[in-house]
Amino acid sequence: MIVAVTGASGVVGSVIVERLEREKLEVRRIVRPETDILDMAGLIKALEGVDAVVHAAGFVSFNPRQKRRLLDINVEGTRNVVNACLHNGTKKFVHISSVAALGRHRTSDIVNEETRWVPGMPASDYAQSKYLSELEVFRGMEEGLNVSVVNPSVVLAAGDGRRSSSQLFGYVWRQRRFYTDFNLNYVDARDVAEIVVRLLHGSYNGERFIANGGNAPMKKVLQEVAHRFQKRAPSIKVPTTLTSTAAILEEIRSIITGKEPAITRQSVKALREGVFFENLKAKEKLKIEFQSLENTLDWCCDVYRTNNINK
Repeated sequence: MIVAVTGASGVVGSVIVERLEREKLEVRRIVRPETDILDMAGLIKALEGVDAVVHAAGFVSFNPRQKRRLLDINVEGTRNVVNACLHNGTKKFVHISSVAALGRHRTSDIVNEETRWVPGMPASDYAQSKYLSELEVFRGMEEGLNVSVVNPSVVLAAGDGRRSSSQLFGYVWRQRRFYTDFNLNYVDARDVAEIVVRLLHGSYNGERFIANGGNAPMKKVLQEVAHRFQKRAPSIKVPTTLTSTAAILEEIRSIITGKEPAITRQSVKALREGVFFENLKAKEKLKIEFQSLENTLDWCCDVYRTNNINK
């Protein structure tokens, strides 16, 4: 089987590529600048002759000034990949989405695969872009493409500390002092990759699977990371009201300096949702055994420490 992976150099995509290669599958990496998912002609050529596509390319931001880029990459980019697959007669399409694309119950804190998006509900620009990207995927299914969707929570991976959730490890490594009081829904990037492999080998057309290893207080996660790094753990709790104020000030600073804000009102709101993403379907139907938080942090911290010990 020849499998193309978009976003193959990203935090999630790179782990998926490694897992597919261990599976002895032929992998075609789709990365910028060689191939841009916004370049339809180039994309069609890059995906010629593949049996399956894993669409892991995407853009994550809670900066309101990045709304246009979110729509371009997450929605138009996904539309292009779907259309290229339809044009080339690709047999399978696995879309790496996000739990942000799922709806929220008004009366329950538990979200599962059946919790549908409610039009008009308050949502970040990122969440809306992921929801709209899924509409493109299921439109492709209606046109004959065999699709399945993975909805990961916050993906923990051994990154460089500058991208996505790997910033968490950089924050502790630099011994920052502050933390906020919320629970983190997390999943090991290796579990996301394992789900992808099982979807490629099985028949799950039109199905989605939540990838969520568990839920833990952020304070505990930061303390566990600090322990593995032998660093001082963040110890000063930031009250909710101050977090919102800090987000506003960060957005103003971002406008003045042109730099990305560390936090925004949208990111603060997303962290405060207080929901749990149920993983029973992936456990029961795909037989996935999610990594424990301890195993995930051991892996992430070991790689991060090795990459940064002399920096």
